[in-house]
Amino acid sequence: MSRWVFYQTPAGGAPVNDAIDSFFPGSAGKSGKVVLFGLLARIAEGETLRRDVIALGGGVCEARMTWKGNEYRLFFARRPCGLLGLHFVQKKANRVAREIRTARDRLAQYDRGTSWATLSYRL
Repeated sequence: MSRWVFYQTPAGGAPVNDAIDSFFPGSAGKSGKVVLFGLLARIAEGETLRRDVIALGGGVCEARMTWKGNEYRLFFARRPCGLLGLHFVQKKANRVAREIRTARDRLAQYDRGTSWATLSYRL
């Protein structure tokens, strides 16, 4: 089983964790986090469903989830250290290219050797 490492800014911010918290706030969002972390577990264990993940090229993959009629995307990459959570968004058709570019920029930052922290995420 691979471990997840989420993007951390050079200043120590955690935008992936912050995005998850903003889309699934408080106890009302707990069921959304359960769905998301179930998806992350399937990816880490290599037991994804056909719809779960697609490769976008350039080393970036897109994990897909639906919760309460909304589509969410976690952009990630596989590296020797584990699975890198790069960017988390609610899907909006007109922003897809920009969101993928953000994920690719963060992956390039990682590949240049910028240090990332392993961030634990509490449910």
